[in-house]
Amino acid sequence: MPGALAAVPAAAQMTPWQQATTAASSAPATAPATPGISLGTPLSVAGGPWVPAEVLFFSAGRIVADYAWRDSVRARRGHLYTSADLQGDVQDLMTLSRFDKVTPAIYAISDSAVPPEFTTISVSSNQVRVVFDVTEKPVPESAKPKVVTPPTAVGGVLLTPTAWRGAGRFTNPGMALDINAAYFIGRLYGKNSYSDAPRKTNYIDRIGLWTLTADGKMQVQSEGAVRPAVAVGGQAMLVFRDSPQPTVTTPAVSVKIDSKNTRVLTDGYFVASKKLGPIRTSAGVMQGTIGDLPAQMSEFLTPEALKFY
Repeated sequence: MPGALAAVPAAAQMTPWQQATTAASSAPATAPATPGISLGTPLSVAGGPWVPAEVLFFSAGRIVADYAWRDSVRARRGHLYTSADLQGDVQDLMTLSRFDKVTPAIYAISDSAVPPEFTTISVSSNQVRVVFDVTEKPVPESAKPKVVTPPTAVGGVLLTPTAWRGAGRFTNPGMALDINAAYFIGRLYGKNSYSDAPRKTNYIDRIGLWTLTADGKMQVQSEGAVRPAVAVGGQAMLVFRDSPQPTVTTPAVSVKIDSKNTRVLTDGYFVASKKLGPIRTSAGVMQGTIGDLPAQMSEFLTPEALKFY
């Protein structure tokens, strides 16, 4: 009618964060508060399955990286992801009691084709970006922010392996390589008694043990609410010592690496790791020579230790 203002339909006012119910538009969506970030082409969250390439969390218009949030979603790079998974992720995020509202969205990423094995299954020929826009609950001023620490890739006194991968990548199955170094120093041997003194002259022996370890693993199962993380891998460890106890005339400490005080230890292992409340546990099976490491920390108690000299 001339002179009248036409009402804009509610569907036309849909923001990039609302659940799309129509076919994907041709214009890429952009986060309102971060105009430099193109999220992609919006898809209907009622569709699926999709193949995720990335998961993003937005709070107050900014990207948030939180390990606890990321651990609560099922979306994994290169794996099928359904609408039921998406709704389940929303429910799991709400159970964290951190948010007043969680709004999911799916965006197709241009020039990012799905793997060939999913071309006939995925509703989109491109991989997608899974986005959760969250409204966080107000935090009391007196409350301190909680620091979420990712699982370590290596744990244990003797550098026993775990099934977790490095920080920021431990949630996804895949390959990992850790390079670790350790130095053990200072041991006390024998019983300090007068009768033993004539035949035992060095109770405190200052000899250091160095270990350089390469730990390669493949995580075959990620950690879930019930299931543990599972990985298979192998280790190679170079063990060498400081020079023997320095004399009074030459008290300097030095390192001399030769065939007498150097040894290479190796192993293959299968390990499962699970976080039980505040405790991180790992159990597995290992085959190889790296179990000889404790013997290398003694010079006098085992024949194996004497092979260094």
